Amino acid sequence: MDKYTLNEKEKDILAHFVLKGIPEIYRLRLWIISTGALNHIKLNPFYYNKLLKLSEQVPSLFVDIIQKDLDRTNTNEIELKKKLKNILICYSIRNSSIGYCQGFNYIVLKILEVVKDEVI
Repeated sequence: MDKYTLNEKEKDILAHFVLKGIPEIYRLRLWIISTGALNHIKLNPFYYNKLLKLSEQVPSLFVDIIQKDLDRTNTNEIELKKKLKNILICYSIRNSSIGYCQGFNYIVLKILEVVKDEVI
């Protein structure tokens, strides 16, 4: 069993706490499993890195809008903002029919607070 799979005891504990909020120690594993991200990571290793390289060759149409939102993001950590910008640009390329919507920066920031390090 890997660290991104819940055993039976953990599933019981999780079910107990769902109504009170997901305990922090379970959030990453729960998100990665329930969103299907773990399957995507296994099926498409290094996909994020490929998108990053693509973003250097084909700039997103949304870079200026993303930068404006990043300037309003509630963090002064340079590395965190850089990660946030890369993720948002990759998302806008990967999901070009959506691109970027104002406020995505706050959603991704909250996810990064839980994930902390790249899962890939």
